[in-house]
Amino acid sequence: MSDPYFQQVFAQRIGGPQYGKGSEIYRFEKIKRAKRKALAVLPAAFIDPGDVTLMTVPGYPVAGTHTKYYGGEVYRLPLLAENDFLPNLVSGTGIRA
Repeated sequence: MSDPYFQQVFAQRIGGPQYGKGSEIYRFEKIKRAKRKALAVLPAAFIDPGDVTLMTVPGYPVAGTHTKYYGGEVYRLPLLAENDFLPNLVSGTGIRA
């Protein structure tokens, strides 16, 4: 299959017709990939089997997913209007997930 017309007319300053065909990874893509690897591994540094993670609902569910994956437990804290959408840490109304 031949290149589309716009591929053939790319300016030489950005690589000409060969732009995007090489195997070199763009600098910012390298940074993005490194950040993803660091976010994916970071929870492993803090969660041991049997640990408990407090997770607000609604909230960021990835923390709970990682906790379960590493053998911990998730304790969900609902954010309700009657508490001004703050977690109730006193009454024990959290829910084990």
